[in-house]
Amino acid sequence: MSLKLAEQTAPASTEMRLHEYGIMYNVEDNFWWYEGMRRNLLSLLQRHWDWQAKPNPVVLDAGCGTGATLQHLAAGFEGEIATNRAVGFDISSEALRFCRRRKLDRRLFQGSITAIPVADNSIDILVSFEVISNLSDPEPGFREVARVLNHGGLAIIKLPAYQFLYSEHDIAVRVLRRFNRGEVQALLAKHGLAPVRMSYLNTFLFPPAAISRLIKKFLLKNKVDEELESDLKPPHPLLNKILIGIMAQEARVLRHTNFNLPFGLSLITVARKV
Repeated sequence: MSLKLAEQTAPASTEMRLHEYGIMYNVEDNFWWYEGMRRNLLSLLQRHWDWQAKPNPVVLDAGCGTGATLQHLAAGFEGEIATNRAVGFDISSEALRFCRRRKLDRRLFQGSITAIPVADNSIDILVSFEVISNLSDPEPGFREVARVLNHGGLAIIKLPAYQFLYSEHDIAVRVLRRFNRGEVQALLAKHGLAPVRMSYLNTFLFPPAAISRLIKKFLLKNKVDEELESDLKPPHPLLNKILIGIMAQEARVLRHTNFNLPFGLSLITVARKV
């Protein structure tokens, strides 16, 4: 599909370490975390977009990484939703190189979420997972999300939750901060985005994961940057399957109810431009 691009000048942003893109590309098709988050995204799209009144929306994956989510969006999640007008961008040329391995060439462009090279009011649905958290100041990211969305357009933004969980994984993938509900609500209000839904994710897995993160945080003082590692290490296939099943239960909650999970490792926000 074609999309009118606008000239923007992007300030410096924090990119992941280059070798982390290769790790992401190798695991994100089957790793329980990515599979679970894609199921959550599909559930929110099914529940909060009117597919009959507004079929085939223009979808932007803002910070598409190595492309698995964009690939699913472009295919309408294998026919689960009625769109093939999905495009994506990333600040990293290395990330885009992996996207091209997925045959996404015509859907890609390079850019920053602080200066999205897309015209005002041109996007129906914007998806951004774990991107604004890589900014030292999140405001330009939220401002740009609001600018490019059509009036009535939907933003689905996922961010890591709770600053006290900041640990080795965050440093390895260059996350600069984690968020809570109140912080995100204030940023939405400032930039003309009305929250439709805000839910934490990974609620069921929160206790063991939080303990693991806190232990890693304690051990950070003994490591240098080159030794830091992300959490993207696939578990045993059976455990991976069990974890996908647990995440699927959260996706069902998001799809079939308006209940917002009260705590978790991530915070996902559905907001509409007003």
